[in-house]
Amino acid sequence: MKLDHTRFARRLSGLYSQPLQRRFSMLVLTLVVVFLSGCINYRANYHQPRFGLVAKDAQSITLSGEPVSIPANAPSVSQGFSPAPEEKTPGDFHIDHPGIDIVGERDTPILAAADGTVLRSAFDPMFGNQISIVHDQSFNGKTIKTNYYHLNQKTVSQGDRILMGEQIGGLGTTGVLASFLHLHFEVREAVNGQWQPLNPHLFWADGIGRVTCFSEYVRVKSEVSKQLILSYPVKCKE
Repeated sequence: MKLDHTRFARRLSGLYSQPLQRRFSMLVLTLVVVFLSGCINYRANYHQPRFGLVAKDAQSITLSGEPVSIPANAPSVSQGFSPAPEEKTPGDFHIDHPGIDIVGERDTPILAAADGTVLRSAFDPMFGNQISIVHDQSFNGKTIKTNYYHLNQKTVSQGDRILMGEQIGGLGTTGVLASFLHLHFEVREAVNGQWQPLNPHLFWADGIGRVTCFSEYVRVKSEVSKQLILSYPVKCKE
């Protein structure tokens, strides 16, 4: 099953305009679908320790099959990238999780993963406080944006120019899809008018599958790179 989060959010927003009996039925269905959706996967949630662990993605991102590496001071990745396939066989069930979940304490600083412009800074029922940034650098000639969901607070507005490593909000649990403290982080590319998900682990500044905490060195590295590179969107422990 593939959950279309955008369409589902619109449906949830329109719930309150329905008659009471229909509203109750829709609410029950909403709760069932939410329970089965990506960020509710409590089994992948690392509570202790909160640093230096990384959940396995659905597929390897390297030909050699090496696991993703993460610094010991980086907040743990509790759930990996596992988007629903575009083509499914009858009876196939797949939780759609087109990003990664990063755990942390409430209001842990959320950082821009690369330079760019804030495309969206808003609230919706599904993802709570959310920010989207369109980045200056492209990937294979295609425009890239990053999404930051479930924020406890937002510190930037639509149209703001943002630099890599700049704080844009605080980690939280806002939105129906947030059952624990975490950041849901996505990388998407523009393809034929749609934003298609990409694995964030492909873009770290230190290389594919090597989570990279923000530093001034990484910022300089990004300024001279011809392709998009990212730093970790949650502040690492000093």
